[in-house]
Amino acid sequence: MLSGFLVFGVFVAALAASLAALSALGTRFYLRVGPRRGFATLTLFGVLGTILLDFEFAAAPLLSAFVLAGGVQRGWNFSKNLWAIFLALAVVTTLRWAIVFWNLGDDAFAMLRERLLEVVEALRNAPGQLWEMNAPSAEEFLRASYWWISALPGYNYARDFFLAFFAPALLEAIRPGTWQKGEAAGWRVPWYLVWLFLACGFGLLAGVSGWKTFPRAAEIAFASGFAVSGAFFLLQGTLVAWALLGRLGFPRWAGILGLLLFWRTLPVLGLADVWLDTRARLAQKAGEKPPL
Repeated sequence: MLSGFLVFGVFVAALAASLAALSALGTRFYLRVGPRRGFATLTLFGVLGTILLDFEFAAAPLLSAFVLAGGVQRGWNFSKNLWAIFLALAVVTTLRWAIVFWNLGDDAFAMLRERLLEVVEALRNAPGQLWEMNAPSAEEFLRASYWWISALPGYNYARDFFLAFFAPALLEAIRPGTWQKGEAAGWRVPWYLVWLFLACGFGLLAGVSGWKTFPRAAEIAFASGFAVSGAFFLLQGTLVAWALLGRLGFPRWAGILGLLLFWRTLPVLGLADVWLDTRARLAQKAGEKPPL
């Protein structure tokens, strides 16, 4: 089951990366043409995207682009922009889920089950045989659906977090000099969030094993909290692994291959880095300035 949580996390990160690309492009356009034209043009694209596609997929890049552009104009650093974008997106996500539960009540869980099966079907059709290689069977998904449904709000927050990281990182790629060197690659999860991950993980395991029965609200909090805090350490583990592979002299293609082969270990690596601070140690040994 935990492996399935991680598969969903990778799937959500890939989705967020595509939305972040739109956000970065929108931010660059906004900063180039100015607030008046930028706001009007991006709002028009947001409306068209809502009509042609879906409000969720149009609103997230639009909102993150506005927040990111405002942060750049105010001189905020990479980390401050990341958390500002995440907070703005999380507020919208919270309101969306509050409306769902307020309007549907108990029927919300039936709707969530249908949404879960849609995601399962998307994984089945994903390139690279992701489902066959890494995901649990459909039967296992159905048996665990009670907890999967509880985690779906958390995966929305995880998407918000990945989008909040990728958007400013991609902006640096298309607008060099936006951040100080090493800000994105050296980003770290605040140390105290490790306790959120451990507490939610313990509650999730206790509930899944049947050792403890929790109220429904607590189950949603544990499962969703584990999903979003796991996203923090999945990203941090990826950054640490990339730094290690680069320090060992691996070419980029080999580094990407290594991440794909050993992706299951990335959250553990990210969790350990809370105490080890691997990138700072690597920089110290090389006589470089530690990552910001």
